[in-house]
Amino acid sequence: MSLNRRNPKRDANEAIIVEALEARGFHVDRVSARGFPDLVVSKRDNGQGWVWFVEVKRATGQLEALYTPAQRQWRQNWQGPIPRTLRTVDEAKRFPNA
Repeated sequence: MSLNRRNPKRDANEAIIVEALEARGFHVDRVSARGFPDLVVSKRDNGQGWVWFVEVKRATGQLEALYTPAQRQWRQNWQGPIPRTLRTVDEAKRFPNA
């Protein structure tokens, strides 16, 4: 399965969330794969590396209703840590403690 596809739909707030994460020293890769989280976020701190999968959703609306069927299926099948969801720049500024 390819992690890239054509014309992925990105959330309008994704760019400012990525900018806020990068300003805090995180490395951010955008991913475009059906159902897979939007971002892979990493940081090296005191010789240890950390990686998070992050889903970006708009700030308004019931969170569970914002997930697509493919995202719900991926999350149900995923055996690792549950991906984080960021909706605002303030959450990105508190990440990973948001």
